[in-house]
Amino acid sequence: MSIFEEAFVHFYKIAFVYKMLGQIAKSIDDFTKDIELNPKNSYSYFRRGKQYIYNQESFLRSKKNQRRLMQILQKQVKFNLKTK
Repeated sequence: MSIFEEAFVHFYKIAFVYKMLGQIAKSIDDFTKDIELNPKNSYSYFRRGKQYIYNQESFLRSKKNQRRLMQILQKQVKFNLKTK
């Protein structure tokens, strides 16, 4: 596993642990770091969006996150349709 892949896995796992501990702001920060390392990772956008919803102060950022997630998913669907 490359250093890049290890960092990606690290931030995703740590963010998930923070979520389980109820430390939403730290969870959002680590999901954001994960997205910076791998901007096409729809799972991190999905998880970060859920954390924004839990954190009422960040509701508007959640909307932006959801729009980005939908853009990624639409591109993935188009790509999958072209390859079939």
